[in-house]
Amino acid sequence: IAEQVLADILPPIDLESVARWEVYRLGFEDFSLPDLVFFAMTRLRGIKGFGRGEKIAWSVDACFRDVPFQIALRKRGFELYLPEGTPEEVRTELVRRLKKAGGIAASFLKDAGKQQIEAGNVKIDNRFLVFEGAYRFFRTEAETRFETAQTGFAALFDPKVREAGYFAGAMINAYFSRLEHALVLAMAFTSFDPTNGALRKFTASPWDAKFAAAFDLATDTLAKSARDILGRVKKDHRNPISHGGFDKKGTAFHFHVSGIAPVPAILSEYEVSIEKYVTDITRDQFQAVCGDLDECDRLLKATSLGFGLRYAEFGMSISFSAASREQYKRAAERPELFDEFLEASQTQADMHLNMDF
Repeated sequence: IAEQVLADILPPIDLESVARWEVYRLGFEDFSLPDLVFFAMTRLRGIKGFGRGEKIAWSVDACFRDVPFQIALRKRGFELYLPEGTPEEVRTELVRRLKKAGGIAASFLKDAGKQQIEAGNVKIDNRFLVFEGAYRFFRTEAETRFETAQTGFAALFDPKVREAGYFAGAMINAYFSRLEHALVLAMAFTSFDPTNGALRKFTASPWDAKFAAAFDLATDTLAKSARDILGRVKKDHRNPISHGGFDKKGTAFHFHVSGIAPVPAILSEYEVSIEKYVTDITRDQFQAVCGDLDECDRLLKATSLGFGLRYAEFGMSISFSAASREQYKRAAERPELFDEFLEASQTQADMHLNMDF
């Protein structure tokens, strides 16, 4: 298939004869992974590719039929270079072929990708800052509304109380998402063996299973304390929000008593708060949850995963290859080694981001 699709794409000839080039930006909506085109051109078609340069990740010189062209992934984007005056229909057909080439490369690599996942020989994009941003956003929005909302009976008619509850629930979910993501990344700094599908299974496990695998809860008192706090937040708030407002204790149920209004079925769980009629999380509960989550952050940073969790906060991707995991483990031996490793990693990440090769 690759030979048929790329049959008209040939090694370059006579590029120096081109007096002027026109540059076309290839949008990421059509080429979400430009490297797949590079793979198809160089590995499947056998055309020579050029590696890193100033503000450039790679480039390939070739010919489409008898028209010379170049594709290049630069800091400013994925670009196609054609001789000035190249007919639009030629450019359109070439772009179509390049898109199909990327798809062929993806199909070719699909099985290899599955094998690498099972072997744990993968890199994970660090999305900690995405979840952290969501958590902080929802928390700030809830705080702002609770601070300015009405109290007492007037709270029933103040939309800010209801909105604050919405944001508070979203904040809790964002925190747990951030927690699960950070736990996965931090495992690269431990003796965790990601092979034989272990990493895939770990990422798919519930948060409490991740927690139990990441820490020895029988001996790590800090982790155990954090686990107990999170379990309470989950039971009291996250679970009811995620399951239609119902918890396992039945606090949503009321029963009729002759002569009075319906009464909560579990009176021992009854909380006197008028805000409960308009929001699942009252302002007092919100403040308590924020205190609990802050305490969990403090506890977790002091555990054996502290270095890994700190590294995750900087947003850099983490590799689970054997060589990378060995580097992480050495860096986590002492604070000064970790600081040096973190600085070097940031420098390298900035270099790749800016394509300063």
